[in-house]
Amino acid sequence: MLANNRAWYLMARTLSNEASIEERRELQSLLQDDSHLQQQFSVLKDFWTPSQKNELQSALQTERLLVKAKLHEQKYHTAKTGVQKYLRFNKVSLAVAASIITIIVVGFFVFQSNSRSTQLVSKAVAVDSVITPNGNRSQLLLPDGSRVWLNSGSTLRYYAFSGNTREVELVGEAYFDVVKMPEKPFIVHAEGVNIKVLGTAFNVRCYPEDKNIEATLLHGAISVTHKNDPDKKTIFLKPNQKLSISKTFTLAGNSVNHVPYNVDDLDSTIQPAQLLETAWVYNRLEFKNSDFRTLASKMERWYNVKIVFADENVQQLRFVGSFEKETVKEALSALQSVADFSYEIKNTEINIHSSDKNSLQ
Repeated sequence: MLANNRAWYLMARTLSNEASIEERRELQSLLQDDSHLQQQFSVLKDFWTPSQKNELQSALQTERLLVKAKLHEQKYHTAKTGVQKYLRFNKVSLAVAASIITIIVVGFFVFQSNSRSTQLVSKAVAVDSVITPNGNRSQLLLPDGSRVWLNSGSTLRYYAFSGNTREVELVGEAYFDVVKMPEKPFIVHAEGVNIKVLGTAFNVRCYPEDKNIEATLLHGAISVTHKNDPDKKTIFLKPNQKLSISKTFTLAGNSVNHVPYNVDDLDSTIQPAQLLETAWVYNRLEFKNSDFRTLASKMERWYNVKIVFADENVQQLRFVGSFEKETVKEALSALQSVADFSYEIKNTEINIHSSDKNSLQ
């Protein structure tokens, strides 16, 4: 659906009133030759209200747009089968479309269709959101020149950086390479945890379903605080250290007694590309002694699939390894070579069960 990058670019330019006459003619020619693009353009025009043209779009507007898109999807799911193939949007495409529209209004975007491709976003001048759906990873250039790698199933909200600080909000996982500005600290907000830096490279993981929030420092220095910590304790990390903060706090009455955390030293001889915490930046899904349930959640984001376990025993299987260019079926076959389980794939849903049941592969 997103194969024609040029067409998406021209649609973006046209919707934001930035397209030249030649670009509009080119888009018209492309639309005439592709009924799928015609329908996509029609849907995007329905979502694009006058207030969204020629002005910066807030994160809240983006979220509302995505809700409208999902409602539109549900409506067409009830349409006749012959029409569905043209009108139906899957969840990934909807998220990508919302992300594209978000990026359009700040003036510039490059979108690549490969499911493991890179988005490069720059010239951002105001509050905005970038959504990286499952099956994708993104690379962003922030207004201050800092670079961010955004992992699958993640959202980053960022700002114009015109005040005394540079602040972003993260849901999911991101690797930051921050430009040093002593007079203007860089702050990452992640589920109540505030990570403050001046100039450094570090990884932050805070998916909603995770039990812990993790920050891994490669070089530079960061300080970490938690808004729910009554002692307002500041945790300082040195290079090659990893911080894990539990999302489960000890309560005393209605107040937090303490915020549990651990700081672990990493092997400084291991290069970032080989570290478990940052392997994803180099397009590799790494896992070490992971139980199948934990690995499955990573695979769901990595491959944009849904994994369902039929029984408890198979969830306790543990694995060590990595995936890079493997398809999801190749990955599952590799896991099968070292563990006893069966699976069946139906569209984007994978059912996994103990091997004493029949496999329908």
